[in-house]
Amino acid sequence: MNLISDKRKIIQLLCLIFLTAAVCTKKPDEFRLREGTPAFDLAVQLSQLIPALHPDLNRVMVVTKDFEVTSGEVIDDIYKQQGRQSAQLRELQPGQLQEFIDFRARLLAERKMLISRALEGGISITDEDVERVFLRQASNAGGETPYRQLLAARGMEETNIRESIRSDLIIQRFLLKTLGDEFPVSDEEVRIVYEQDKTTTVRHIFKSTVGKSEEEIRAIYTGMEELLERARNGEAFSELAELYSEDPASREKGGLYENIGRGEMMRAFEYAAFTIPVGEISDKIISTPSGYHIIKVIERKKESRPLENVREEIIVRIKQAKQGQAYQNYMARLKEENGFQIHTF
Repeated sequence: MNLISDKRKIIQLLCLIFLTAAVCTKKPDEFRLREGTPAFDLAVQLSQLIPALHPDLNRVMVVTKDFEVTSGEVIDDIYKQQGRQSAQLRELQPGQLQEFIDFRARLLAERKMLISRALEGGISITDEDVERVFLRQASNAGGETPYRQLLAARGMEETNIRESIRSDLIIQRFLLKTLGDEFPVSDEEVRIVYEQDKTTTVRHIFKSTVGKSEEEIRAIYTGMEELLERARNGEAFSELAELYSEDPASREKGGLYENIGRGEMMRAFEYAAFTIPVGEISDKIISTPSGYHIIKVIERKKESRPLENVREEIIVRIKQAKQGQAYQNYMARLKEENGFQIHTF
């Protein structure tokens, strides 16, 4: 028996095992857009609004322990889902585009984490499952032939649609298995929701902070403080909104949003809109992920229908809220476990 030879063989075997493990456990190669593809061309066009989106830069937007999401991958995912309609993104303001790209980066990373956890947990989807959903979508579009023609007209590939369906089904089954679907609702909860204000009508002045530097944000806040003082000193709120608000959906209407239901606006905005006394202006500037708001509440309305007529509707809303909260709690834990970090340009 040759001890030296045997030791060398053992060392070689250990090295091979180590190298194999290193290869198997490293992060996937960075995704890059290929020149000449529609997604690459879209990234070039969008980089005229936000230079950091140029495909040659391919900035990292999300980092986790197992993968990274680049701007190129985000734009590729957008094009797969929207096809030629994604060209409409060129019509957005830079701040609006930045907000949308950041949102899609977070969404893509969250989906990747969920799918990875689902596959680890043994969740699987058959081709027959995917086919059923695809055919249902085709039926809603008038049949398989019209649906495929529609996809072709929009520059969308059927394989991408089917892969998206598969991902959605995997996530749905995983969340159902993990979070369950039992969210009991008591009569007291129903009564409390029924007695709440159902809608609110407000005027608001908005300034975007998306994509702005810290210095620019401080200047925006100072400007909003001045507008808030002017509004609270009696200047016509609608006129201030028309002159200074950056919200194109409401500016020409004096910042007016009518009959906003709960769950329709960002959390901080909604809280202010449903708690500021009717007829009064917020005593401070409201901050949301989009920017800064000054809000004036015009009126609020309660449910006008009898409780028994809307009981089931309220129960559904409460269950959906509980499901949403359970999902948010789970995602917060999952992000912490995966070292989730988002980077903006």
